[in-house]
Amino acid sequence: MQVTINGKTNELKFNYRALFKVNAEFSSLNEKGNRLKDGALNLFNRVLTNDITVIPDLVKVTGNFGKLSDDELFDAIEELTNGGDAIEQVMSDLKDEMKNSGFFNQSISAQVKQSEEFMPQMEAMAKSDQQMKMQLPAIKKLTALVKENL
Repeated sequence: MQVTINGKTNELKFNYRALFKVNAEFSSLNEKGNRLKDGALNLFNRVLTNDITVIPDLVKVTGNFGKLSDDELFDAIEELTNGGDAIEQVMSDLKDEMKNSGFFNQSISAQVKQSEEFMPQMEAMAKSDQQMKMQLPAIKKLTALVKENL
């Protein structure tokens, strides 16, 4: 998948560099403020739930364009999606790129496995923790959605 910004065309690369950037920028934080290295999973979830605001985030971390202004990025997304007419195809292509990247797939799969292993503890917590009780159905749904799409 290629993107053109200011006349420069780059291939979006879902390589280790991109995974490192994704984890640095889009990972969740634990209660101690440490990154959970789940950035790839977070972005994959956004792709799977058709959150089109993920497109510029993925272009920034996989396109190797350096610093971009919002206008440059938005113009590129406008062109990439053919003025919005090709959003579904772009989202499908991004999903495929993430699935087919050994680095992203491995990272996402590891996070899903960890979530599944922790599920019994989350279910036990949900019995006494109202917040966990409310979040658990969404966690289960997203975990199943990711597994179906990897």
